[in-house]
Amino acid sequence: MPALLHISDLHRTPGPRIPNEQLFAALASDSARWDAEGIPQPDLVVVSGDLIQGAGPESTDPDAEIAEQYAEADDFLRRLAAEFVGGDLRRVIVVPGNHDVSWHRARAAMAPAEACPDGIARKSLEAESGMRWDWASRRAFEIVDDEA
Repeated sequence: MPALLHISDLHRTPGPRIPNEQLFAALASDSARWDAEGIPQPDLVVVSGDLIQGAGPESTDPDAEIAEQYAEADDFLRRLAAEFVGGDLRRVIVVPGNHDVSWHRARAAMAPAEACPDGIARKSLEAESGMRWDWASRRAFEIVDDEA
């Protein structure tokens, strides 16, 4: 059975936070104890949800802010692969979370639906659906710009 290292919610972003160096040092310190405790080194690394923090509504340049955060995440993931899976990035599985979306772009691509369609809860979860549900406003939205 393969051994997995699962970490989550990295929220990589420049600014006041735990820097990559400190986060990586904590993981490396933990891994140094695994052999003594009979825990195998991982065959795969799974990183789930929220690699980045995302850009808030006050951001003046959300695309640049998100690009900078992904650069931080990329640095961390490459170091993680080098330390735990021999640098093989194919053995690092990333599952994005809600912070890993450019909500500025997503909101710009949608318009409020004229009416809330029946079954919106199911429809909004279908990958090919052009509808989305916003719990905060309790409104249905239609994707009007697929390219954005």
